[in-house]
Amino acid sequence: MQAGEREVVFRKASPWEKRLLRKTLADSFGEEALNVLRGGEIYAVEAYWVELHLLGAEVEKLTGIIGRLGRHPYSAGLFLGWVRRGSFTPSLPLIQLIVGIAERGVVYVSEKAGMLFLYGRDILCSSVLRVKGGKPRRRQLVIVANKRGEALGLGVFEKKGSVCVENKLDLGWYLRRAG
Repeated sequence: MQAGEREVVFRKASPWEKRLLRKTLADSFGEEALNVLRGGEIYAVEAYWVELHLLGAEVEKLTGIIGRLGRHPYSAGLFLGWVRRGSFTPSLPLIQLIVGIAERGVVYVSEKAGMLFLYGRDILCSSVLRVKGGKPRRRQLVIVANKRGEALGLGVFEKKGSVCVENKLDLGWYLRRAG
């Protein structure tokens, strides 16, 4: 390990991290969103940040074997999201699983708005086709989806002038990050 580097620690998520994850999902998307967590164990990868992952029984068993060899996996299972400054931010793979079962917090947008959102732009109120579960609370996390119900990313509901949803993370981020 180089000077200034932190060791990556792979561990079971703390009760507080699990509560934060569940509270964020239930508050933003409804109790049904918690169904994606069934049948798995939540683990945390900790270095300069904390990432949460959902592991099935076989993957959990494999990470135990790796741990006994003195190694820590950097990533395993389904990446759920990040814990930063006392809040949880869902990952893109997680919101793609939740979009179909969410009771609320899904903002459906026009095709043009969806394309612009994938380029990092915010969503204008005039581009919103409908909102599942009624108008979101101020600063609520929302899933931005196209009219076919495909999750395009994650936003924060914040009415500022003509903007309704601030872009927090979108599928185009992968390409922009690598480029």
